[in-house]
Amino acid sequence: MISSSYPVIIFNMLILYITYIQGEEARVYEFIVRHFLACCSQDAKGFETTVEIDIASEKVSLVYQNVTFNT
Repeated sequence: MISSSYPVIIFNMLILYITYIQGEEARVYEFIVRHFLACCSQDAKGFETTVEIDIASEKVSLVYQNVTFNT
């Protein structure tokens, strides 16, 4: 699933390409844009599943995390 912010992130990458911002300047610009987008977005929601198996004194544990997006 593509979140609703997908076109904005592509636009952000296009600006970086067109203006030839490179290196540390590009990293700072991208950080600021992503932080702004995160401030405007709803918090992500998700769930975690933990499975623990004990067979013949062998213990196996698995943790699965899934993030869901609300659009």
